[in-house]
Amino acid sequence: MKQSILSFAILALATIAAAHGPEHLSTYGKLLKRAHIESASRCSSSQIFSDALAATRIRRMKLAKRDWSPTYSAVQNSTCVLNPEVTEGPYWIAGEVVRQNITDNEPGVPLHLDLGLLDVTTCKPISGAYIEIWHCNSTGFYSGYTGASMATGGGGGAGGAGGAGGASGGHTALTDTKNFFRGAYATNSNGLVEFATKFPGFYTGRTTHIHLKVTLNPTQNANGTYTGGSVVHIGQVFFNATVKSSVFALSPYASGHTDAETTNEADSIYAQEASGGNNPLVSLVNLGGSVSDGFLGYITIGVNPGFTAASSTAPIYAGPIENASASAVGNGTSSSSNGTSSTSGTLPSATGSASMNRVMAGMVWTVVVSMLVGYFWDL
Repeated sequence: MKQSILSFAILALATIAAAHGPEHLSTYGKLLKRAHIESASRCSSSQIFSDALAATRIRRMKLAKRDWSPTYSAVQNSTCVLNPEVTEGPYWIAGEVVRQNITDNEPGVPLHLDLGLLDVTTCKPISGAYIEIWHCNSTGFYSGYTGASMATGGGGGAGGAGGAGGASGGHTALTDTKNFFRGAYATNSNGLVEFATKFPGFYTGRTTHIHLKVTLNPTQNANGTYTGGSVVHIGQVFFNATVKSSVFALSPYASGHTDAETTNEADSIYAQEASGGNNPLVSLVNLGGSVSDGFLGYITIGVNPGFTAASSTAPIYAGPIENASASAVGNGTSSSSNGTSSTSGTLPSATGSASMNRVMAGMVWTVVVSMLVGYFWDL
């Protein structure tokens, strides 16, 4: 009987630990520390960390709870560097959906991308700012433009429409209402946001990249999109050549291209982003024993909140709103460290369910402790 009581108590404790794991960033932080990510600096070259046990546990926790809260607990930076402004390219679409899971069932290698936002005038994180990202799929096509020709220079590459550092990429008419690999979300109180996406492919004339735009004080619309606000940064982030080679050897990447990817060094936009001491490469951790298990990525974005980026007029997304707030938490209202950023509108709150979980866990904890005390008292 005593052995049964002890076994039940241990099982209950394990259950509590499993239930609380995804709710606390400190759990992720400890695992990340084991993977040595905390030592990655802003100016260091992109690295691939290989603590398979820690990475696998992170992956399991996230997938089990569909948890898109940032894996990192703080902005990872040792220097305060301003990210250069570059072209937004021809494939940006205004009125983006506020969401973190932007995969829309597209195939590819999973990528959990953490972005840390830093105010370079104060070297402090910015909370409540909307970071929007968009990128092509495994075969090099952007949603909204799957019927377009992805020719040399597309996306604002060298010689392409918009030119180096330009705002406009020569936007063309939308060819469809798809919305894969597009989304925006507000940074949390620590200046962080995470997106669930897939490793991007490439198209002729460009190296693999992800576009991003940072907006302060936008309006969050009732249909789950956001518009307006002050755009303070337009940029792109890139990936390590070794990682790209390993990803592109897999399906559907390998079968979707007949041409070779442009290298980072040959890409004019990469050269712009790599100037001024900025490191535009995303640091990556493999989330399992193979490349197909996916990656956890991180990069810090340094912006000047007082700067106004040259954003262009683009087509407005008019397709179906899918997964608009499926992973949202909180009420969508926050302020930045400099008191200039806030958002309007509301998103479904997870506060009630989280509180109930804590109450239930506390009750179970009390019962378990009482059982353990009784067990050892009788010994």
